[in-house]
Amino acid sequence: MQNLIEGKSPIFYRNSIIFLGIIGLVGFLIRFFYFPEGIPITLDGALHFWYANDLSLSGTFPANVFGIKVTNNGWPTFLSIFFYFFNSDNFLHYNDLQRYITTIISVITIIPVFILCRKFCGNGLSLLGTVFFIFQPRIVENSLLGITDPLFILLELSCLVLFLQNNWKLKYLSFAFLALACLVRYEGIVLILPLSFLFLFKNRRDKTIIPRFLMAISIFLLVLLPMLFVRMDTMGYDGVTSHSIAAVSAIGKNSTMYLGIVTFIKSAAFAVFPIFFVLLPLGFFGFFRNRNFDKYTILLFLIFMLVPIIYASSRGIAEPRYLLTLFPIFSLISVYTVKEITRKFNRIKSISIMIVVAILLSSIVYLDYNKIDYEHE
Repeated sequence: MQNLIEGKSPIFYRNSIIFLGIIGLVGFLIRFFYFPEGIPITLDGALHFWYANDLSLSGTFPANVFGIKVTNNGWPTFLSIFFYFFNSDNFLHYNDLQRYITTIISVITIIPVFILCRKFCGNGLSLLGTVFFIFQPRIVENSLLGITDPLFILLELSCLVLFLQNNWKLKYLSFAFLALACLVRYEGIVLILPLSFLFLFKNRRDKTIIPRFLMAISIFLLVLLPMLFVRMDTMGYDGVTSHSIAAVSAIGKNSTMYLGIVTFIKSAAFAVFPIFFVLLPLGFFGFFRNRNFDKYTILLFLIFMLVPIIYASSRGIAEPRYLLTLFPIFSLISVYTVKEITRKFNRIKSISIMIVVAILLSSIVYLDYNKIDYEHE
């Protein structure tokens, strides 16, 4: 029983890659079933589309798109690479390509989710963590919009996963991934604070920690600064420090505590329903019952990732998609709900199968209920 809980079952150990591939395939098929083929991308996704289109054709970074400056240009810059090699004279084909790329990114995010969960739960239950993430109806819906979120989630999560490894090179690499995340969405810059603090605190007795930290910060700046200079040249501001300072200065001017609390609760309730709404409460208890440095790392990352969400809520912006960045950590914590249940029942395989089926059914019901009438669109 204990071996199963800790993921030491030989079957799980030998076949975890196969199981992970099956989970990814099913996740992609669900997204393909709800794929809005032939429907133009709108709002933020449209701005990213035209920015990527202009960049792929001209080879120069646009100053604006239809008079609107695209501050978070990391995603459309990445997208422009695919547009450059894609050959079609149909506008909608490029829209579909944009959605397919975000779909694929969303699916492959289960790899770092699996690594994160395995750090705490072993192989067996870690597969459940990937199920909790990839079949989340909000994650499925968001992956079909062609916007920044899937890439931002992947980069932030990769930063966390790399930092948790006991390898200096991977810890350095975590700073590079954080810099890339900042280019996709500027609010990722808040994570430089917990990342730096944890880097220094954990290795405080190492006499070489200061040079190592300077190396990590140098890597972060080397990845970040070139694009910031491009933005300064094309838009007149860097889009990271400029927007962060503006956000801090706006606190208290256009926000209220009461409005922020109400809006945050509303957004959080919508975001975690239906799967995490059931699994998170017991999971939090199980996860933090036996604490260690790695769990404190998760907690500190979680707190700082909440900062931009709380800021948006304080301005009355009720947008559940802002909480999607927390879903990989929520998936890890939800695994501990299963772990708590299996402590009392000697049927981990049966319980796991029942949970997977329940998640699939609840997600499909939710997605069908909220399905857009594509013919009408």
